[in-house]
Amino acid sequence: MKIFDSLAAQLPVQGFLNCSCNVPAWAIVLAVLLALCLAVLLLVVLRNCKEAMIECKKARMQADTDELTGLWNRHAINRVVCAGVSLQKADAQPWSVIFMDINGFKSINDRCGHVVGDAVLKIFAQDLLSAIRASDHAGRWGGDEFIVLVSGMRSHADIKAFCHKLMQATSTTITVDANEVKISVSYGYALANIDGESVMDLIRVADARMYKNKQRCAQAR
Repeated sequence: MKIFDSLAAQLPVQGFLNCSCNVPAWAIVLAVLLALCLAVLLLVVLRNCKEAMIECKKARMQADTDELTGLWNRHAINRVVCAGVSLQKADAQPWSVIFMDINGFKSINDRCGHVVGDAVLKIFAQDLLSAIRASDHAGRWGGDEFIVLVSGMRSHADIKAFCHKLMQATSTTITVDANEVKISVSYGYALANIDGESVMDLIRVADARMYKNKQRCAQAR
């Protein structure tokens, strides 16, 4: 134990060594070294846990995010809608689903190509995000169909007014690779506890209303 006694002479433990207890110097030094090792080990474990949590969060975000638009994907929408309907039943707050579809998107792809079509989807998604409130959520349901989850809408009149606001914000004309493209949308909506109770009921009603609006637009041309 001479090596520990030698270390004891150099470490700031003289106050302990001069006390009346019968603990040998080498034991004190060993305890200090063990404490330091445990502290370093704890720091390493905490760092690894933090890195693992960050990676887990990144993986979760990637799993919930539409790669093209950066909005939520269908998986994330289903999960959040389920949670939202459950919360709505608990606190009696109206909760709505808005279904939106870009008019004539297939013809845009056919006429201008998928590069232009992808650009249209990205621009639409950006405009949609800029138009919704901080408490709302937007996601890409698939193709050119999008869903907005809206809270605080207490009547059909409220949600219709909000839908018109979204239509105005997302209807625009863009130029991509010398192609001028006019973006317009059709929408449908559904209010929880008024238009349906289950998630699929809300989406089904909103989807049906959206296609009725799309048919009216087509007939009016």
